[in-house]
Amino acid sequence: VFQEHISGAKKNEERQVLTDCLNYCITHSVNYLLLSELSRLGRSTLQVLRSLEVLHEAKVSVYIQNLGLYTLQADGKVNPIVSVLTTMLAEMG
Repeated sequence: VFQEHISGAKKNEERQVLTDCLNYCITHSVNYLLLSELSRLGRSTLQVLRSLEVLHEAKVSVYIQNLGLYTLQADGKVNPIVSVLTTMLAEMG
């Protein structure tokens, strides 16, 4: 469990807990990262998309609990519908 108490509006590089979480997922070959909601990755569309890109390159699927959606399909490819949805939600957030 990673809990951060810094604003999601900060850049990813300024969010040590997020950085630790992403690194943990990569180094421990985590299959799924559970987020209560997309905004936990950040408030900036660019920052959210960067985090998702890092995770997807490592084949980590993000489960967004409040939406009930996985960002990767069973074959490990990015779910295109979820990709569009996450981009839109990050933009609105």
